[in-house]
Amino acid sequence: MADGGGHATIAADELTDLGINLPPRGVMVEVLKDVAFRVLSISARSARRMIDEIKSATLLNGFRGRPLVDKKAIQHLLLAVSEIIGSYPEIQEMDLNPVIAYEDGLNVVDVGIILTPEDETRW
Repeated sequence: MADGGGHATIAADELTDLGINLPPRGVMVEVLKDVAFRVLSISARSARRMIDEIKSATLLNGFRGRPLVDKKAIQHLLLAVSEIIGSYPEIQEMDLNPVIAYEDGLNVVDVGIILTPEDETRW
């Protein structure tokens, strides 16, 4: 079972945006504007900054006795998503939700990918 870690959502779209948010998710992300975006492709430094600039990033640092979360694993995942989106122009959207990060590593519980019809590929 994928539980007990810090939850996050990572999403990318064909317009070269990559975003990450931590709980609260869903509508509250829009209300609180607690999300970090970057234009693709991103660097390791940019991925680190995305994680650190989210208002709820405190939840990753062992908040209220919870274990620290493996921010390096989240960084690697952000870089991998950036590389995948850049390598496959037919990907219109990619949504990883939830991503559950632990002290050592993470699990991607669900991934949704929407492809552009073959005759409309942007390249």
